[in-house]
Amino acid sequence: MLAGVLAIAAIGCLVVAFRTPADAEVQEGSDTPPPATPVWSPRRSPQSFVVAVGSTNLQRTLDELATGTQSCFRVDVDGLGTVAAGGSAPTVIPASTQKVLTAAGTLGALGPEFTFTTSAVGTAPPEGGVLDRIWLVGGGDPVLSTAEWTAKQAAEPEYGGLTDSFTPLASLADSIVAAGVRAIPGGVIGDGSAYSTPPTLPTWNESYRSEIGPLGALVVDDGFDPVTGQQVPDPALAAAGQLSALLVARGVAVGPPTTGAAPNDSVEVASIRSAPLPALVTELLSASDNGTAEAFALAVGKATTDTGTVTAGTAGILAALQDAGVDVGGVTLVDGSGLSRENQVTCGALIQTLGLGVQPRYRSVVEGLAIAGQRGTLAERFGGTALVGRLWGKTGSLNGVAGLTGLFDVSDGTGTPRFATVFNGDFTESGGRRLVGSAAEAIAAFPQSPPADQLVPAP
Repeated sequence: MLAGVLAIAAIGCLVVAFRTPADAEVQEGSDTPPPATPVWSPRRSPQSFVVAVGSTNLQRTLDELATGTQSCFRVDVDGLGTVAAGGSAPTVIPASTQKVLTAAGTLGALGPEFTFTTSAVGTAPPEGGVLDRIWLVGGGDPVLSTAEWTAKQAAEPEYGGLTDSFTPLASLADSIVAAGVRAIPGGVIGDGSAYSTPPTLPTWNESYRSEIGPLGALVVDDGFDPVTGQQVPDPALAAAGQLSALLVARGVAVGPPTTGAAPNDSVEVASIRSAPLPALVTELLSASDNGTAEAFALAVGKATTDTGTVTAGTAGILAALQDAGVDVGGVTLVDGSGLSRENQVTCGALIQTLGLGVQPRYRSVVEGLAIAGQRGTLAERFGGTALVGRLWGKTGSLNGVAGLTGLFDVSDGTGTPRFATVFNGDFTESGGRRLVGSAAEAIAAFPQSPPADQLVPAP
């Protein structure tokens, strides 16, 4: 504080010498007194000096928080530009703050009208209510769910209000029955052949793999058993079994479930579409859903190269961000979720990506963020503070990684601060939360400083 005040005071002393003609000595006989305050004075333009001191204070606070870590931070304010920036590392491990990039890159590559489609097909329409076999063809829908899984997720604090965007597998069963199907002696065949991805990625730490189910084009309930909570060994087979159970419950006779690719000349019996991409972006960002993040990457990979791999998807995401004007120099993405420690981002890329939210195509990148004390991964954080309802952000946490990027809803005329803070270091999860929490509170207080009339001596 003292250094900032002294700097401003020194400027004030310097500009005393610069007077307008009206400030010159009064001509003999004039009744006009000289002005008490120089024209170039903090007292004549107080807000600019308040901002300057506030920026100095914020920079010092963030520098102190970053001490002893590999970190980056940056704070931009509408109308003011960058008011604080620094850190000891040009790039950092982002953890789940990376999902902001994944969401925006997917919107750029696929468009906000994009939906995922899951189909039920056969070799011919049902005849007399009988369909020999039916293939359940996955289209990569990351929120295809049973009622049991939806209820289980809805009970989690970070999913409050977000399960409305889930795609009910039961609706597909209803549509199959509505198509006149009463018997499927050959059973339901799960087809996840649209993607050529392994069920897990080699760069993921073994301890993180419980955070995400197996990857694939046909995955129901995030690849977990809704009863036991365990990962399913074969998501396509599990999906076929879940649809079979739903059909049986509706009076359809169904043979045992199996897996396999549908024939090229198959006929659609029924299909179901997910909610449009912005609703899924909200689920991804607010709940920090790792499975949805990887599904986005796979969908981009399929759309851009037809290979359906995460590697192709992350390349497509970076290309879309670059096309949108984001500087992706130094950014390395090896997955969509941020689980890999080989990912690298810059705080500048995070800030610029949030800035895309003013465009209709990317609006959900901002509107889908978690909200302090109210929604998503921030629902149970910052309670009882002034940040409740004001802080919209994306959290990030791995061992020794803590991040928070987002913006504040500001109504005091200072503009909307967009910020990115990512710390890498030797600290616990609780220690990391304290770091990003302290940073957020300092940014929210900007441009807190002494009143302008206290920055320089009175005339």
